[in-house]
Amino acid sequence: MHKLNQYCVVALICGFIMICLSSDVFAQNESLKPIYSGTPIVNIAWSSDSQKLIFQDSLTGETLLSGERYWHSYDITTQSFVQSATWPLQPALTSDLAKTFNVENGADAESRLLYLSPNGQYIIGGDELALNAPLESSMLFADLQSDRIFSIPIPALGISSDPDSFNVHWSNDSGAFTLLIMALQVSTPSYIYYVNGYNENPANLTLQDMTSFIVNDQEYSTMKIFDVSSNGERVLVHGSYIIPASDTREYEYGFPIVMWNAKDASQHFVIDEFNKSGFNLRSVSFAPDNDNQILVLNEQGLVQYDLLTKMTTILRADLNSMWANEALFSPDGNWLALTEGEVVENIYLIDLRN
Repeated sequence: MHKLNQYCVVALICGFIMICLSSDVFAQNESLKPIYSGTPIVNIAWSSDSQKLIFQDSLTGETLLSGERYWHSYDITTQSFVQSATWPLQPALTSDLAKTFNVENGADAESRLLYLSPNGQYIIGGDELALNAPLESSMLFADLQSDRIFSIPIPALGISSDPDSFNVHWSNDSGAFTLLIMALQVSTPSYIYYVNGYNENPANLTLQDMTSFIVNDQEYSTMKIFDVSSNGERVLVHGSYIIPASDTREYEYGFPIVMWNAKDASQHFVIDEFNKSGFNLRSVSFAPDNDNQILVLNEQGLVQYDLLTKMTTILRADLNSMWANEALFSPDGNWLALTEGEVVENIYLIDLRN
């Protein structure tokens, strides 16, 4: 069991409730220096090459088309910020591609998100129909090498234009990705897809619906995609039990980490060692250059877990979800971004190679 001072401890002393908080809870560690300190942030994301961390502050993120809506982009190499009104990860496009993706000019172009694969060969984004269709939306998938573009119909009522609601996770080899499309309306469902099959021939692109799935006769819904393995065959998912109304049993742990298998649904499995974390899970990632190990940020700290030996190692107890609002591993697994604070929010960047 972990040391007591890493947690909020509530004690009853002489009829009074006393709350004891360690300094870890507020990230007051001299070794942690924020790269940003300001108004609370939204839409934090990494570039697919792990070289840029982007986000918006909540004050400028409230309006979609306002000229005051700015993105902050932090460059890992230069350790400097750049502000822009447009999506900082927008790939360079030819005039024909810009016209196809409808990002030629204007406010709508500023709000439209396109995602470039790590190898620079593929682009995924919404087409003109995506923001206007009343019943169905479409995605455009472009293969820059073969100069071919394919339309992918999606049964979603419009596609949002922020990375928290429209998100892509690529495999390191660019041969697969997950696609998250959050509903624009509360009454409509969200969709999560696994996409592959396009490497040899983009016409063979296939979608697997992973919005819900079954593990050992228990149905789960996907709350969040954490990471995709380097070869694209496995996906780390934050799952949630789907409990029928007729089931009156009490479930102690209902939000596990699930290893989702793209090739064989019978190989899905729950990583039981982290069942107790639940909503204290901030982020999970495959370890750099080793898909048999994962990194977890939870109430225990920064934890390394070996999928083969089932051994758990706490790498840093001071980096934990008791104070971190949000955590985001870079796609290459070498960096960890943490946010902390309420009225004033800080962003910390930890180099995991050290």
